[in-house]
Amino acid sequence: MDYLIFLAGYFFHKVLILRRFLILFVEFRAFYDKKNKKLSIKPGITINNDSLLLNGALYNYFQLMKEYKFANDSRSDDEIFLRLLMLKGFDALKLMNADYSIAYRKGDKLFLLRDLAGSCPIFYSNNNDFFSFSDEKMEEGKELSTGALLEFDLKNNNLVLHDKSSIPKKEFFKSYEEMIEVFAKELFRSISIRVYNLGSFGIMNKGNTETKIIIKLCTDLKTSFVLLNPSYSKESAPEALKKVKELTGSNNFDLVQFYFACMKANEEGLKVIICDLGASLLLHDAVNPVHYYYIAKHFNINLRYPFLDIKLAEAMLRTDAKYKKNLLAVILEHLK
Repeated sequence: MDYLIFLAGYFFHKVLILRRFLILFVEFRAFYDKKNKKLSIKPGITINNDSLLLNGALYNYFQLMKEYKFANDSRSDDEIFLRLLMLKGFDALKLMNADYSIAYRKGDKLFLLRDLAGSCPIFYSNNNDFFSFSDEKMEEGKELSTGALLEFDLKNNNLVLHDKSSIPKKEFFKSYEEMIEVFAKELFRSISIRVYNLGSFGIMNKGNTETKIIIKLCTDLKTSFVLLNPSYSKESAPEALKKVKELTGSNNFDLVQFYFACMKANEEGLKVIICDLGASLLLHDAVNPVHYYYIAKHFNINLRYPFLDIKLAEAMLRTDAKYKKNLLAVILEHLK
């Protein structure tokens, strides 16, 4: 009997993982006809009169299930999001380690929320006739800022943009040694929760320090990954650049490498790429995750950004500027 209970628990756990892994991209859009008071949307989950549409991934899923005793009836990331929002309001977002854009309907209010990393875009449009939103760019649409909360009243058509959330600043690290220990620990945590039970996934092999850190930790975790070494001919590059411009609006040639990496991942049957993007953002370089989002979406590939983890961002705010230049190289050496 105990063995049967164990098997039931094991397969329930595996079904949860499989279900979560297969849901990569949703139809993240809605249209509200103001004249007829009609909202056209396909929510991912509805509980009582509240509904939620999630574009993204929740990484501390099992921790939250256990902590809030959702284990017997919750099946997906969007259900955990919705249950916690119903329980704690928007303070629930502080509990979640996730990449997300959210459309949350509660009564006559529709809320749009975007994470601080900006990994999943939201565009919205509001005029006399309709209100709409989408993860795709819209004619006369505006992009919702990272960390922002938009509130739209379906009853009186009022739109309110609330102040952006921000990462709280803390005191600098007390010592250089403490700084390195914290970064090494948080990087290990950030990568481990993003690759947990993924099966095989891809890592774009740029040969830079960020990628070497990802490869080192994924190897230590004994995960199954494929190094994506995108190779392409001079003849194929112009056509790829044209497609990149069409998808992202940018003609940055660095995106061509990523385009071919996604193409290679498709050939390998991979659905997830662990991306080094974000390390330079933490170090105050200009990076736009949205470009990568649209290229990956074109290939139906999910991206995960360990360097955009909120706890790493908090640690960076505690780091003295004089240590930032060689920080990643020092961390890599520390991990060896």
